[in-house]
Amino acid sequence: MDAHKIRKNADTCLLELLSADYFASFLCGEEKAKFIEPLFLNRSEDNLAIYQQYFQYNDPITPIMQKYKDAVTVNQIMDQSDLLKTEIFRKVLSL
Repeated sequence: MDAHKIRKNADTCLLELLSADYFASFLCGEEKAKFIEPLFLNRSEDNLAIYQQYFQYNDPITPIMQKYKDAVTVNQIMDQSDLLKTEIFRKVLSL
């Protein structure tokens, strides 16, 4: 099964398992610092475009989460009060 099908089959299950408001999954591109082929639930195309154009290069959260090599929630790496103050929360996650 290819990566797209695996991610597509897992999206709703992960959303429910994590009690998440939305789901987004990207593949790591040839350039290690670029995410490609987005899959998402409960997010608009415009919202993901903002992420892909700016925040994938200026995201203070994802690089920390990637170091875990396991699924982690944002609140495992930062307090909710700190998350609410971030630019990525105000311009992408809260929309």
